[in-house]
Amino acid sequence: MNKRYFKGLILWMVLVLTACGAGESTTDHEEAGPSESRTLLTAGEVIRQVADTFEEAASYSVKGETQQELERTLNGEVSIMKSEMITEAQWIKQPSQHHMLMDIKTDGMLPMTMEQYVIPGTGHFSRIGEDGWVKLAGEELDGGIADMQMHPQSLEYLLGVLERLQGDVLFTQEGNYYTMTLELPEEELLRIDEMTNAGLEALEPSHMSIQLLKRMKVSLKADKDSLLLNQLLVDLEIDIGGGEDVMIQRKIDRSTFFNFNGIDAIELPPEVIETAR
Repeated sequence: MNKRYFKGLILWMVLVLTACGAGESTTDHEEAGPSESRTLLTAGEVIRQVADTFEEAASYSVKGETQQELERTLNGEVSIMKSEMITEAQWIKQPSQHHMLMDIKTDGMLPMTMEQYVIPGTGHFSRIGEDGWVKLAGEELDGGIADMQMHPQSLEYLLGVLERLQGDVLFTQEGNYYTMTLELPEEELLRIDEMTNAGLEALEPSHMSIQLLKRMKVSLKADKDSLLLNQLLVDLEIDIGGGEDVMIQRKIDRSTFFNFNGIDAIELPPEVIETAR
């Protein structure tokens, strides 16, 4: 796979991790049952409580669905590559560990499966396609595989952005869910650009490509009763590179969260250790 295309394919996995007045009141009068006794909350109060419940959760599961388009202009010629990704993951926060399975379908290429385990005291194991398991040095995330939007640090950062810019958040209700949507302002896009480019330069100084986040919309859905995060949608567009070689990345990612505090341990299959090289 062309290295520049592959970097674009996984850039969204690195984008946010490198970063380590309140809305109007809402009512529940149209719903019956327990919702009638709910305390009325503002957008800021909901965001703060969702952030608190997520911070307090020891573990969670998540499923991600992504549609992505990479448009590349090289010497005046334009090419477009589309891809779809389905990701399933389980996370335990302390000590930090996870298992992740990702299926990728890309135009003009064979389907690809990526998988990784990161378990303290046991190791970091990764496989891509049929190449078999590899034990990586240390227990840090493999940026080429891990879906960073599902990572606790990324989620806490996005929740912090929503809280900080709560006056600009569109706060609505959909059935048993609160929904908060924010189109990030230019100054926030620039802030993320600075963090992203600094992180990329630290990871790979000799192959640095300047990233420019052109737009980013974040939509968060939370359960009204538990105030647990239910769904996170990110819609973004990024310019990558410059000069005669420019790539535009457009991505819509929907992550659904469930099974909070339901994971006691992430088990590493014996064959992974036995066959890893």
